[in-house]
Amino acid sequence: MKQDFIYTFRLMRSRPGYTLLTLAVLLIGIFVTLSTYSFLNVIAFKSLDLPNQHELVLGDLLIDGRRDKGKLDPYEARDIKDSQGIFKSIAFFSSSSISLAFNNESQGLNGAKVDSSFFDVVGVKPLKGRAILESDTLLGAPQVAVISYDLWQSTFLGKERIVGELVRINGLETEIVGIMPKGYAFPSAFEIWIPLIDDFSGFQRGDRRTHTMVGRLAEGVSVGEANKRASLIFQRLREQYPILNEGRNIFIEPVIMYETGPNNMSAFKVMLIAVFGILALACANAGGLLLARMGEREQEIAVRMAMGAKRVRIILQMMLESLILTTFAGIIALLLVDWYLEMINNLFANIGEPIPFWYNFDLDVETVLTAVLIILITTILSTLYPATKASGVSFNDVLKSGTRGAQSRQSGKLMKMLVSFEIIVASALVISSSIVIITNDRLSKIDFGIQTEQVLFANYTLPEDLSGVGHQEKRHELQTSLRKALLAVQGVKHVSFANAIPSQEPWPKVFHETGEKHAHWTHYRRAYFVMADEYYFDALGIKLIAGRYPTDLDDHSETNKVLITESFSEQWWPDQDPLGKRFGSGIPEDADKMALEVIGVVSHVVLAEVGSSDMKLGTVFANHNKGKNIIQQILVTVDGDPYAYQKALKDVFYNINPDVGFTKIDSLNGAIQKENKQLTILNSFFAAFGLGALALSMTGIYAIMSLLVNQKKQEIGIRRALGATNNRVLWWLVKEGWTPVIVGLIVGVLLSAFFCYLLITQTELFNGIGALIPVVFFAGVVFYVAITGLAIWAPSRDAIRNEPIYALRVE
Repeated sequence: MKQDFIYTFRLMRSRPGYTLLTLAVLLIGIFVTLSTYSFLNVIAFKSLDLPNQHELVLGDLLIDGRRDKGKLDPYEARDIKDSQGIFKSIAFFSSSSISLAFNNESQGLNGAKVDSSFFDVVGVKPLKGRAILESDTLLGAPQVAVISYDLWQSTFLGKERIVGELVRINGLETEIVGIMPKGYAFPSAFEIWIPLIDDFSGFQRGDRRTHTMVGRLAEGVSVGEANKRASLIFQRLREQYPILNEGRNIFIEPVIMYETGPNNMSAFKVMLIAVFGILALACANAGGLLLARMGEREQEIAVRMAMGAKRVRIILQMMLESLILTTFAGIIALLLVDWYLEMINNLFANIGEPIPFWYNFDLDVETVLTAVLIILITTILSTLYPATKASGVSFNDVLKSGTRGAQSRQSGKLMKMLVSFEIIVASALVISSSIVIITNDRLSKIDFGIQTEQVLFANYTLPEDLSGVGHQEKRHELQTSLRKALLAVQGVKHVSFANAIPSQEPWPKVFHETGEKHAHWTHYRRAYFVMADEYYFDALGIKLIAGRYPTDLDDHSETNKVLITESFSEQWWPDQDPLGKRFGSGIPEDADKMALEVIGVVSHVVLAEVGSSDMKLGTVFANHNKGKNIIQQILVTVDGDPYAYQKALKDVFYNINPDVGFTKIDSLNGAIQKENKQLTILNSFFAAFGLGALALSMTGIYAIMSLLVNQKKQEIGIRRALGATNNRVLWWLVKEGWTPVIVGLIVGVLLSAFFCYLLITQTELFNGIGALIPVVFFAGVVFYVAITGLAIWAPSRDAIRNEPIYALRVE
């Protein structure tokens, strides 16, 4: 074995160019594969540190096929809980922004109101103290809270006797009764849990849609079966309460699927296919180079076999060379992956949004074991066929006829197949990746139709005494006091309160015209509905096109005076003057529908998620004093850097009401940039796919075509000796090389089209760029025609430069 290592290293040193090229090919393939797999494994496929994770599911509302999280009604929750045979245990929670006042500072926390079964169903007990009991969820019970380990360490500085201490939560004296273990933030990124109190005497069915289900599947019940059985419950509810439950259903999913979403999961699966395409491309390239190497060593191998070397020994020695190169490439790739995952961690840390508790990107044991597996697979796939082929030849035939003949013809056919395979995989990856990158680049430069510079915005949480339906006047007084105090701060120009801010993804609402009536609520037209004050438009620089802005006098009118975007006007009343038009929010049967009258038209504003098909949806801006919505967002336009005003904003809020906590404070431009970082992460992977495929295909195609031409040197010499001109020989070589290229391009383009079809139908990535897709396809085909043409022309030109007698002497 020692002699084999020495011999292998000597061979590698004798051809440094071949060795470095093979090492580079393997490094690209292993790095792209390992880094992408590690990322996707964490966000979509990883096993969570939860007992019997395969049983744990989350359930929520499905409205006419669209997921609407946190919208189950308590009555629906009770109906599901009473069902038999679907779940062996079940609980409910309501996601909530929770205000914590402690140590002369208030903060908003991502939390949940949970029932007494919640922690038992999840299967994780508190590290200190106790969980929430049934007695805690009774009406009038003292307020208690369970906090996360991170909150204990950051806000309470790891105080040992924090259990039993009283703090103010949502404006109420609250006892901390438990601390959860480190890393626990179920179901996603929660920091605090308080009791969920369902007082059924205080509301009717359909009044409160705030719940999410968590349960453990009964023995032998799959996720699909659970969905079918739970859907029967909602079918019965639709029959009993047709108006309340029309178009409503339930979806039940595993924890990671619930958080990620089926569309993203489909995109991740496509990415996983693509990344193993890169690995296959690297294996094909390395195999092609090794096959070329074996062709050069055919006589040497024949001599060794003639002297008694066993075929197995020959194969193992050849595989040893590949194993050494692949191992070196794997070690370097692991170091690069460690750096890359650290960069991903930093990107997610700066997004500014809570991330799921399992998003920990590091070089763990699983990643190292995956690297070892990839190294072994790559070694076997890239070496086994060339080594078996080279060692299987008759050494008598080789020693008699030299390196040309049947073996070269057979390897030539294999080389052509490799060229076709490389072009198929590479063209599919390059074209698909280019489309995604161009799309994401366009999306990152979206004009939201507002002023984003010098605008500070915040989401805040109101205490219990301000968040009820009957406290509208108190909230109005709070806003008036806050506006007055903030405008007194030097540099503050505008202050506005609203329930929705562009780029922050509110939920669209249906509207109806006078006399309009449909059988199903989904047949009504949708638009965004923003409840805002009259200062909203100045704060965001939204341009008035026609009509006027709202004033204080509009608070006393019978109808809610609204402004609409130009896009809304075009969608509802094309070629008509919209001023004075009347319509209503919701459907005609809604008890809380609002009568609306258009007083002005403003420029289009994008409120939807970037890349969503709803980006072109119109918007209605209504007077927030006329609605029942609880406003918990503020916009502050300033002179200079918005971040310099964060402390002033916090101080003003704390001085006026210390129980109001912030869940998010950011500049509007900064928030948009952080959202774009998610596109940056996605682009980095598709760029790696595209560049990796490009580099591998360019080197592989050139090397293989050079070898094919080199194998035909004797035939070239004979043709030229018989009178064929250089141009005729060159054209013959080009025609020989184009057959696998054409096959590869046809299949590659079809595969690219299939990938694009999957991404278009399963995600919203390509929304609005349909006309660009054919251009990218055409450019990709032209590019690969040029690359392959160069790969064929360059070695062919070199082959005909020499005199025919030189080619005839080649063995």
